[in-house]
Amino acid sequence: NTDLVEGLFALVEIGAINNGNVDMSKIVEVCKNNFGIDLGNIYNTFTQIKNRKKDPTKFIDKLKIVLLKKIDEDFQK
Repeated sequence: NTDLVEGLFALVEIGAINNGNVDMSKIVEVCKNNFGIDLGNIYNTFTQIKNRKKDPTKFIDKLKIVLLKKIDEDFQK
């Protein structure tokens, strides 16, 4: 769930969800009701993310690497 919380905060900050005008409690509600994912206390999780000494955005960094690899593989076909 930490990875998802990291991604959701980034999506809100970049304005990808309703131009950034969304209450995080609504996102938590949608995740729980629509996907059956209980994110728990996202603010505690976000504090843990902020307190990482190494790689504070490790999930987002991994997303980029995996997506670039997929693009490269598809380009090679």
